[in-house]
Order: sequence, then structure tokens, then C-alpha cells
Amino acid sequence: MERRAILGSPPCARAASAWREWGPSVGRLSSADVRQTIAAERALLCHPHGEGELLAAIVRELDPLLSADLTQAYTLELFTEGVALRDYASTRLTRAAVRRGFDTAIAAGKGSRFGSYNPLRPERAQRDVALRSIQLHVRARGRHGPLSQVLPEYGLSVAHQMRMLVCDGTSLLAWVGGYREDGFTPREVAILNRLAPTLKRRLSVERLLDDAEIIHSALSAALEQLARPAMVVSRRGSIDYMNESAGAIWEASPEVLREKIRLVLRDGKGEPSLDAVPLSHSSGGGWLLLDRTSQPQRSEAACAILARRHGLTKRETEVLSLVIRGATNLQTACALECSERTVEQHVGRLLGKLDCENRASLGARVRDVDGF
Repeated sequence: MERRAILGSPPCARAASAWREWGPSVGRLSSADVRQTIAAERALLCHPHGEGELLAAIVRELDPLLSADLTQAYTLELFTEGVALRDYASTRLTRAAVRRGFDTAIAAGKGSRFGSYNPLRPERAQRDVALRSIQLHVRARGRHGPLSQVLPEYGLSVAHQMRMLVCDGTSLLAWVGGYREDGFTPREVAILNRLAPTLKRRLSVERLLDDAEIIHSALSAALEQLARPAMVVSRRGSIDYMNESAGAIWEASPEVLREKIRLVLRDGKGEPSLDAVPLSHSSGGGWLLLDRTSQPQRSEAACAILARRHGLTKRETEVLSLVIRGATNLQTACALECSERTVEQHVGRLLGKLDCENRASLGARVRDVDGF
């Protein structure tokens, strides 16, 4: 019993800090922790569009969850010649101090490597996962981050760090995390990891809107760049814009989509098959709605788009829908109650109209439209 107690209780503050860092990397969350993280997720998903305001909201929600001495979030802007600070939010550091730290690091030629990570292309093992100081020091290999000269001014020269690089594929969306004198615990790592999908989802939509410079004259073109069916709905319920994929769903089942929109306007949030992002602009705001339907439903919409583009008949569209699901000519004939010879003729016309060589390329053609 005495030996177990000695091994489980570090003898001094320095050892206690090391114990927290070297301890288990996976922590359990209590029911109270789960409730708090769910509340934070809802707050972030419902936060209006605006990157600077969103970063401030992320810091505001994370601060009580991580119990950090300094909680911060920043985004970077990538240029052909390097990177620059794009936006920043913090509980303690001023924007001027942070910009000074980044300007110093970039001027010293460190813009391609910020301490433990590459801002131009974060390593796979560092994307969307909470990492603590002991893991980051190994990756830094003696290199200092852009804030290493700024932190001592705020009494954080020996602070422990925990951070997450929120990414969209290989692209960095934001640095999110905090510093404090004591090491972060596995519980706090688990909290930040639980929030990763929400942070990624919200920041990726935010970056999309910012990069596209969404205004009324350009919104339609921006929505067409989305792989998912998307539309903008005013707070009064009018559909201001929709991309081609959303238009196909509207034509196929307008009443179903109307009901989903009514639920968003009534509850002020998304529903199981529809993400809803609040928008703020001069006309009074509205919602960006992103469809989350299953792949078969989205493939049906893609078939409808191809039908409009290439003049497919209703029967040809039905055949295409079955073929891309792997149905044979016989199975397709049974489903449509026609002869196998008729199906062969339809498939032949589909190959010609869609400029495809075989049935496999028909599926690839649909996936190109579908976004998969």
C-alpha cells in the first residue's frame, strides 16, 4: 500500500507538473463535462458568420473548459511566399503583441515552420488532435514558435501548452488551444478532442464564406463551388439562392424541403439532414443551409442534374440511377418492368449522351457531380 501511494503521488510541484504531462493521454469525461461540451458545440454552431467574432466565441467557450491561464485561437493567411497572421482572439494577449511575434518570426525566415508544425501543410499526425507540450517539444526539435518571445511578457515563459491544429484536409483552418503553468490533464485533452468535429465543421464553413467573399452578386457562384446541395434562406423563409444540386432536390421533393426549412426557421438550428449556419448581412441575416442527406439520396440528385444537362429522358434517368447502384441489366429490367433488351438500349444511349465508355464510367460521372 505504501509503495503504491509513493508511486501514485509525485513528491513536488515540478514532478506533479511532469506527472500531468506524462500521464495517460486519454481521459474520461464526466456527465457534467459532456453537458458543458454539448453546450459549447451548440453555441459555436449557431454563432453568426464572421471569422473574428467566431474565434472570439471559440476562445470564450474553451476558456472555462480548459481552465487555462491563456486561451487563444488564430488563423493564418497563406501566400506564395509564406504566411501571415489573419485573425486572432485571446483571453490575455493583445492583437498588437501577437502580430509583433508573428512579424518577428516571419522576418527571421521562420514562416515555413512555426515551432512544432508547418503552417503551409501540417503533418497528418498533428491534424485535428489535441497535443500537449511533451509531444510538441519532440516535434519542435529546438525551433521556437512565433509567440515564444511574446509569452514571457505575460508571465508565461515556462507555461505548458495544449493545442489543436484544426484542418480541412491538408489546409490549416485555425490554431486553437491554451497555455498554463501546470500541465494539462488527460481530461482536458479529451474535452478538446471531443470538440474537434464541431470546430472543423464550423471553421471550414467560415473559411468558405470568407474566401468566396460572399455578397449578393457573388453568392450564387460561391454556392456552386460546394460539393453539397446548399441554399441561402432569409429569416422570412424566402429562398434567395440555391446551387444546382439543391435545385434538383427541390424539384424532386419540394414539400419535404419546405418542411425542413420551416423547422430551421422555427428552432433556429439545423436538423438531422440539414446543417444551418447563421448569416449576418445588411438585409437582416438569414441561413446558409447545407444538405446532409445520405449518399443514395445525393446520387439521385446528381442523376437529376445530369438529366437536365444532357437531355436524358425520364426512363433513361431511372436506368442511370439503378446502374450506378450496381444493378445488372436483368435486375434493372425487373425493377422497371421492361425487357432486358430495352434496358440495353437505354444504357447504350446513356453512354453516348454522357460520353462514357462503359458502365463504370457512368458511376464516375455521377460521383463527379455528386461530390464524392
